[in-house]
Amino acid sequence: MSRFFLTIIVVLYLVFPLRSIAADLPDSLTPVQYLNLAYSLYNQSRFMESIQACEKSLQIKPDNADAYNGICAAFNSLQMWDEAINAGEKSLEIMPGSLQAYANITYSYTKAGRWEKAENACKEAIRLSPDNSIFRENLAVIKAGKRGETISHAFILMFAILLILFLVFSVYYSSSRLDLLTSSGPGIAEILLLSSSVSCLLYFAFFHFAPQFRLMNLKIPAEEFCYNIRLASIEHDGIEGYVLYATMFADLIGTFVLSCFASKIKNKTPYLLLMFSAALASYVYFEKIGFFPPMEAISAGLEKILFLLFCIALITIILILIHRYYPKLLPYVSVLLLIPVCFIATEPISMFDYAFIFTPALKMLQGFKISEIYFQYDLLLSALAFLWMKLHLELNSFQVIGQLSFFLFFTGSFLFAKRFLINKSLSVFLLIALVLWHYYANLNDPVAYFQVTPLRLDL
Repeated sequence: MSRFFLTIIVVLYLVFPLRSIAADLPDSLTPVQYLNLAYSLYNQSRFMESIQACEKSLQIKPDNADAYNGICAAFNSLQMWDEAINAGEKSLEIMPGSLQAYANITYSYTKAGRWEKAENACKEAIRLSPDNSIFRENLAVIKAGKRGETISHAFILMFAILLILFLVFSVYYSSSRLDLLTSSGPGIAEILLLSSSVSCLLYFAFFHFAPQFRLMNLKIPAEEFCYNIRLASIEHDGIEGYVLYATMFADLIGTFVLSCFASKIKNKTPYLLLMFSAALASYVYFEKIGFFPPMEAISAGLEKILFLLFCIALITIILILIHRYYPKLLPYVSVLLLIPVCFIATEPISMFDYAFIFTPALKMLQGFKISEIYFQYDLLLSALAFLWMKLHLELNSFQVIGQLSFFLFFTGSFLFAKRFLINKSLSVFLLIALVLWHYYANLNDPVAYFQVTPLRLDL
């Protein structure tokens, strides 16, 4: 019953403000004036009102390409991709040579996963403006996404088939019920499947209740943000971060409970049914979230992916051999091998991302109180930037702090594991896992996006 009333409240909250928005707009403006009003509202992150102003302009001038383009941009900001695409296509029908319209609709196609249309639109924009570097960069991103999606589907399907074959073989043809499952606890394959299935359940549960979480977030007027941060104010920051943090522990607990339950099953048939169910849930989960190649800048071609895998395999073999035959040299060799991993960048600095760090730091430098500053990320990143500016160091070298944080984190984790783990060889595999995480968990190079470094405490 409470959920029913909450749904009614949400609907009323969404519907009635939209009606009042249309009533608040003036009725005696020209099409150009309505467009100027729409741009002003858009810059204040009042996207629905911006759309209403564009629609007012279209009522007077139905063939207004700029109005449709403004609607496309606003729907993009609201992450309503189908509506954005409809508006963008109408804009291009009226004005086929508009680069701004191509920029907006390319973004819409990309976010909607319509890779062919995104690529064609981007190529047409490059044909109209051959020297435009932004469209060329976007085309590279689209091609990487298109290729990544294909690889993702192929990998997930292969992963599911291999796991099922492995389970069937292990259950019916091994001497024990499952070779990896011993009296000491569940095995690697079992944990992987059960953990992924628990993640699948939590994933769908989170997005089901996400609208209710967002109602609890603070509503801060967009005009209180500077422009570069205002662009990100539509993101759903707030209580969701804490909920996601809690789901991490729920995932661990759920995996532990399911693993204990599976270890108590003695018959082959119910055990295999449980594993098939977990495999199916895992397939749905990975298919939903996708599994893409390493960071965008180093996944531009199959040869780069193979080269990366070769390098990781080579490092793994070297570390295992040194651990076996020259254990005293292992810490020194590991440190040397981590230097290229942590300090060689694959992408240039993204000033857009760094602006979220430098802008609060500049405010701190000008004497603003912490309570008067909006931090898109946590305080530590901007505090480091503040100290860097105080020391009058070169801002173009600030990314070294992020690279150094990865190096210290990997080295410290390795030395800690080597000191305290009973099985010392596990420290080698931990280091390898961290290197894999460095390339696969981050969408972009840490130099380009400083926020993905270990220094960001709220992740």
